[in-house]
Amino acid sequence: MPIFKDFAENGDLLQSREEPLTETNFERYIAENGLEKTIGYLEAIVDFNKQLTEIFFVQDGSLFFPKRSKTILENGNEIFNQNIQFIKFAQEVIRTKIKQENGTDMSHKNT
Repeated sequence: MPIFKDFAENGDLLQSREEPLTETNFERYIAENGLEKTIGYLEAIVDFNKQLTEIFFVQDGSLFFPKRSKTILENGNEIFNQNIQFIKFAQEVIRTKIKQENGTDMSHKNT
C-alpha cells in the first residue's frame, strides 16, 4: 500500500500514512513516485487480480464460476507459497545487483 508523506512549509514531516491507491490520490502518487514506479505498481495490482481469479474462479470463455472451498484453500496456499519463494529469490537478486553496482561484490570481477 502506498505511503504518503505530508510536509510543513518549512519541510518538516507532519505525517506519514498508508493509504490505498484511489482515483482521488492517483495523481499525487504519480507526482511523488514518477511514472515508472506508478506503472510497476499498477502492473503488480493487475498481476494480483489475475492470481485472485486463479484462486477463486474457473473461467469458461468470458464466464467465471466460483470454485469449491477446498480448491480455493489449496490454490490460495499454492500461490501464496510460490509468491513467498519468488519474493525471497527476487530480493537476493536485487541485493546482489546493488552490491555489484556499489562495487562491494567482487564475484563478477576477474582477479
